[in-house]
Amino acid sequence: MFTFLFCLYIQSYIFGQINYTAHDNIPVYDGGFHFGVNPGAHAGWTDDQLGDISRDIGINTFRPTLPESFLDYWGYDIRLDVFQHYGEIGLEDNTVFIGYPALEHREDTMHCNGAFSETFANLYEPIWDDGTDGTPFNEDNYYAAYCYKMAQTYKDNVTFWEVWNEPDFSFTIKAVEPPGTDGNWWEFNPDPCDHAFRAPITHYIRMLRISYEVIKSVDPTSYICTGGLGYPSYLDAILRNTDNPNNGLVTEEFSKTGGAYFDVVSFHSYPHIDNSLRYWNNDIFDFSYTRHSDAAVDGFVRLKKEFAEVLERYEYNNVVHPEKMYMVTETNLPRRRRDESAGSDEIQRNYLVKAVVACYQEDILQLHPYSLAELEESYKAQDPFQVMGFYEKLTTDPNEKQQTTPSGIAWKAAAEFLKNKKYDAGTTASLNLPENIRGAAFLDENGQQSYVLWAVTELDNFERTKAFYTFPADFNYDFLAIQHWNFTETERQSIVANKDVLLTGEPVFIQKAITFPDDYLQVSNVQGFPNPFNNTLDIEINLTAFGAISLELMDARGVVTHTFIDNEFYAAGQHQFNFSAEKLPVGVYFLKLATENRLKVHRLLKF
Repeated sequence: MFTFLFCLYIQSYIFGQINYTAHDNIPVYDGGFHFGVNPGAHAGWTDDQLGDISRDIGINTFRPTLPESFLDYWGYDIRLDVFQHYGEIGLEDNTVFIGYPALEHREDTMHCNGAFSETFANLYEPIWDDGTDGTPFNEDNYYAAYCYKMAQTYKDNVTFWEVWNEPDFSFTIKAVEPPGTDGNWWEFNPDPCDHAFRAPITHYIRMLRISYEVIKSVDPTSYICTGGLGYPSYLDAILRNTDNPNNGLVTEEFSKTGGAYFDVVSFHSYPHIDNSLRYWNNDIFDFSYTRHSDAAVDGFVRLKKEFAEVLERYEYNNVVHPEKMYMVTETNLPRRRRDESAGSDEIQRNYLVKAVVACYQEDILQLHPYSLAELEESYKAQDPFQVMGFYEKLTTDPNEKQQTTPSGIAWKAAAEFLKNKKYDAGTTASLNLPENIRGAAFLDENGQQSYVLWAVTELDNFERTKAFYTFPADFNYDFLAIQHWNFTETERQSIVANKDVLLTGEPVFIQKAITFPDDYLQVSNVQGFPNPFNNTLDIEINLTAFGAISLELMDARGVVTHTFIDNEFYAAGQHQFNFSAEKLPVGVYFLKLATENRLKVHRLLKF
């Protein structure tokens, strides 16, 4: 591999051009999974300040943009200092989406009646010239010139170059129509009127080709990515067409299809708008909904597999052509519900942590949620995309402390727990997880195992569920150290015995317990008084540690007559409740307090 890359460097340095494509080789990436974000733009904030608060919540890669319209106006090195700052604070292997021509370089053509093309003029001018003007690229090919100058400037600070953002953003249902339907994208090339690119797909493939040839000539170790695709049918169109403006036909000049000109499939997944959280129910002749985090992550994984199936059909399988890699450059769920959309703090933070686990399991290189900060105060939000931030809406003064949302806290916990670890498929299989429990095993550089586990959510708009799990005996785990989604804030962990460990819909971070606090074997307590009681009952619980608890009242047969607390988090200390017992029949009752490591029962008598 070193010899191959060395030859590419020498070849690019001497000749300027490359003589290979992604049909020949895709450089191995060994950088591990990266926790990213879409930073966006926020009033009063500079890009380096946004980088600083991103690092504070565990983010170690960025997805900014370098549009030609911006660089052409301000100069190509306008953001070099900022990108160097990203590296200094630990934001590495960054992904940049590119394109968006300056007005004077935009194609003055209507491929669609009434709408001008969004892309560059002169795409079909030669990419290279004889170098007599002092550069190896053809100055008249505006996109080639942009790619060359940009790559020369930022090559040390960018690893992944994403061509355009959502070129397949569709205005019709043709993108999701199956083969055999009129205008479907599986059999017909997308009409320029039907998607936001406003140009033939051959133009997009031409941009991929120019990006590949030019950027790789500058930095052969970089990666060219599709631009945040949403539809597998669009990927199919890329793979079956060349960049020939004559309907993508194969000719001597246009001999390779679009798959020759990218290394990574970058895609976007928003389960709340892609039908992952609902299905048509003929029994009610309407949609039934599954707005919970496991259905959302199932949709996320299903979309990745649909892209993989397209690539397999075109033999990107390491036999005929090298396999492509994957990254997700936008995803999220809103934390506030509006209309029929899913939305809550719980579903958002649970989904994002579960999506991280899915990325490790599905060999997805990076995950960039949308977005760093919310675009509106949550109580004012009219659009679900306004409430998807790791921070609440930023104040205009970066010197003020910014408020992290629950998803931002959970993201930091996942990053701190999983960063620099690798997915351990063998140990995951050895867990023998039942159908109602999901998760994965991970391995750090010292060979230490760790786990993320949760109980599967199943009910619409309901994240609370429960399951019990015991690690296999041959793991030799007597006690476990469990950390919750906010452990970076609370600095707490629970020590529990490895027997019927309570799991909920919230993913928890688990390791073998090695060190123990002095009070880890102390037992929480519950009591009711007076005892015997009549029409009122006062209940007092004393908790030795922060954690999830359940508190129930059962009759003598063990039937639950009232649930006071159902898998909710309570702080250590004393908590009191008052219960009206007028409707309870006379008899024996039991208060049952279940904590993460103990069960305590208190007998009561009603007269």
